[in-house]
Amino acid sequence: MQPNALIYARISDDANGEAEAVTKRQIPDCIRYCEEHGLDVLGDPEVDNDLSASRYGRKVRPAYERVMERLRAGEAAVVVVWHLDRLYRQPRELEDLVTLAEQGKIEVRTLSGDYDLSNPEHVFMMRLMVNIAAKESDDKSRRITRKHQQLAEDGKPKGGQRGFGYDDNWNIVPAEA
Repeated sequence: MQPNALIYARISDDANGEAEAVTKRQIPDCIRYCEEHGLDVLGDPEVDNDLSASRYGRKVRPAYERVMERLRAGEAAVVVVWHLDRLYRQPRELEDLVTLAEQGKIEVRTLSGDYDLSNPEHVFMMRLMVNIAAKESDDKSRRITRKHQQLAEDGKPKGGQRGFGYDDNWNIVPAEA
């Protein structure tokens, strides 16, 4: 009997709103992985497009929540993601999955390696990888904060829409000013 699997895809920043990272790369790659490894995919892939998984993200990830609910309900034993950091960037969230896995066998499969949560070595590696992802989120936040500080010190805007009364280079437009 083939294990039931859920596919989860996520991208933090989708500037053009077309979801290409998830629809044209992550999902097809995960479907191909499932086919090659004999996994029955349950339903459509769950997608959180343009949502951060880091602690700096301010929004709930509804597709992630649905995946966790389906795992709790015992619908699937496997979650397939493009890379572990698509699923987790917060160690606390990973611990929810580890606790759930203690009640039964759950696997996280990625295109770069698989994790059997009944295996303490795999749990250790997942914890390590998620901590690395969390650190990368912290590092990125620190870099962006410093960039905005420098822009402010230089009297420059930190992005966003053109301010009324200014052109794209932030020179005053007399007709608007």
